[in-house]
Amino acid sequence: MILNQSLRSKIILITKIFFLEIYCFLTTVIENIVFKKRKIKNDLNTNGYKIYNLKSNAAYEKLNFQQVQSNKYLKKYILSERSISKLVDDLFIKNNLLSLITNETGFAYSIDFVTAYETFHIDNSDIKIGWYANQWHRDKPFSKNTLKLVFPLHKITHQHGGIQIKNKLDDEKIFNMTANLNEFLIFLPNQCFHKAGNPEINFSRKQIMMQLNPSNTWKINSNLYKRQDRIEPKFPMITYLFDKKIRVN
Repeated sequence: MILNQSLRSKIILITKIFFLEIYCFLTTVIENIVFKKRKIKNDLNTNGYKIYNLKSNAAYEKLNFQQVQSNKYLKKYILSERSISKLVDDLFIKNNLLSLITNETGFAYSIDFVTAYETFHIDNSDIKIGWYANQWHRDKPFSKNTLKLVFPLHKITHQHGGIQIKNKLDDEKIFNMTANLNEFLIFLPNQCFHKAGNPEINFSRKQIMMQLNPSNTWKINSNLYKRQDRIEPKFPMITYLFDKKIRVN
């Protein structure tokens, strides 16, 4: 019986891994055929991550939000619908991230998920528990083209425990995010192992993360506001299939 349970667990695990790999492969191929405008070779594609500068500071201090304590080490900031619209306008229109990202990747994207949050120092007794993605992982239920953008809401130093990302070609090279308020990070979550850093005692980290998926044109998912208090959606080609998308001009 014990052997049968062990075998059953292995079969389930293998099946799960196989399904994830097939999903990633198929969605990546479809996106490359249908949406990719051109092949690009740059630091983002080579390393899997890159820090960029904003042309002008986004007015983060004007965002309206409601605080929600998710667990003792994680606090979420639920942005109002108006704040989300302003944030997208500030970043993607006024700072022209539409052109920057398309030039860096060869894709237009749909902005499908946004979350603002604050992470706190995790005690040693809790460090092995995944309180806020603080264990090494790859986001397997995505295509290789999915992007994540991280916008700091204050200057991030090593004391604030910025995200850590392993180079997609060399696991020995680990990027530890530090950034000024006018900087932001783009990385490939399916291709790079990454984890949230642990802030030092009496420090915390506030930031905004966005999930972007390839599209025929630049769009905004109409459910950005509603999904903020939920776990980040996986399998984006399926999850967002019937969502209304608003074209970004």
